[in-house]
Amino acid sequence: LAAIDKATELNPLTPDEYLWVRGSTQYFLGDYGLALGTLRSMKDTGPVARLIAASAAMAGEREVAAAYREAWLERYPGFRLADWARQIPLRDTGTQEQMIEGMARAGFR
Repeated sequence: LAAIDKATELNPLTPDEYLWVRGSTQYFLGDYGLALGTLRSMKDTGPVARLIAASAAMAGEREVAAAYREAWLERYPGFRLADWARQIPLRDTGTQEQMIEGMARAGFR
C-alpha cells in the first residue's frame, strides 16, 4: 500500500490501474469493505468485476456480489473456479484460498 500511495501522490489523477492494485491489496489484507469501495470507484469496473464480486461477498454485500458476478459471467461465460485455480500462479496457497473463498461466496462455481 505504501508504494501505491506514493504513486497516487505523484499522480493524483489516480488511474484505474492504481485503484486496481490498491483494491487487490486491501482485499488480501482482509479489508473487504475498503477494497469494495476502492474497486467500485474505478472508471471501468469491467476488468475487476470478479474481484468486486468477491470483495462484496466477503463484506456481506450479497446483492452487490451477485450483480458483479453476473457482469463478469456476461464477459466470460465459461469462467470456472477450478480452471482459474489451475491457471493463476499464486505462490501462497492461503492467498489463493482467500480468493477462491470470496468468489465462491459471490456465487462463482
